[in-house]
Amino acid sequence: MQCVDCVVHLEDLSVPLKTHGGEKPVTVKNIKSKNVWIETRGGSIHALNVDAKLQTYVTNTGALRLVQCSGEVSFRTQSGEATIEAVSGVLRGRTFSGRITLIGFDAGASRALLDVESTSGDIDMKLPGQISAEFDLNSGHSPPILEFSLRGEGGVPISPSSFMKGRIRDGVVPIRASTEHGQIWVRRG
Repeated sequence: MQCVDCVVHLEDLSVPLKTHGGEKPVTVKNIKSKNVWIETRGGSIHALNVDAKLQTYVTNTGALRLVQCSGEVSFRTQSGEATIEAVSGVLRGRTFSGRITLIGFDAGASRALLDVESTSGDIDMKLPGQISAEFDLNSGHSPPILEFSLRGEGGVPISPSSFMKGRIRDGVVPIRASTEHGQIWVRRG
């Protein structure tokens, strides 16, 4: 489906989905499919309860909101803010100057992975309190702000620095976050 001047709202579908929009919002809800591809030039994208093996969301300046999406999820924005809530599986996302906010991540999902990057936007992750993760954090100019204590080899505590690698518990889930000119927060959920 392609429409540059349409507001798009798709709901309760079980087919592969590919949508290209313009400056108007695109909303998808209750989708179960092998593939989902949603792209806009500047319109916002809101995906709620999407279960697809591969999901891709792309917008230049529009806001992006993904809620209860599962599978292999990727997103890309130029300057739009990305808010991701209760995602499970694999999450990869990039933005140039937009803020990335992650609220909840199902770290118990098989093949769980979190990899987010922003050139100049902030990254704010609120993770489950009992998460077991291996972190690779790069905040460029200042240390990430952590509500968890990271440990290195042999359980040695990691000192705060702009580049931090360490783990919480057994380090089961790989989590990578990088921003050159923004701030990184890792909070307890």
